Amino acid sequence: MKNLVLIVGALASLYIASCGQKSKDVPAEVKIAFAEKFSQATNVKWDKENATEWEAEFKMNGVESSANFDLSGKWMETEYLIASEDLPATLIETLAADYADYKPGVAEVTETPEAKVFELSLKNGLKKLK
Repeated sequence: MKNLVLIVGALASLYIASCGQKSKDVPAEVKIAFAEKFSQATNVKWDKENATEWEAEFKMNGVESSANFDLSGKWMETEYLIASEDLPATLIETLAADYADYKPGVAEVTETPEAKVFELSLKNGLKKLK
């Protein structure tokens, strides 16, 4: 019984330590670049996306967002959800003309240094498009 308590305690300590290290392990360059680009961000949570990227999940202007940076602090992309009625007018017009029978659903915006892309779900009964 004593060994079981020790093992559980050791595992709990390792788990807590691994969770606590994520934010402090974020390279300073990444934290600085994030603070410059998203100075109004709140509730920032960091996670390592892969071996060469860090992802920050945060809230800004009431919108849940995520942003990725490489290890040197270079911004790579930002993603966030928007209401379908907040899509650009030209896109709404195209949807009305080409997909009049479909109802728009969730819309996601992905911004990169090269482009701003909109991903939208459309539904017509059992038919779904993305």
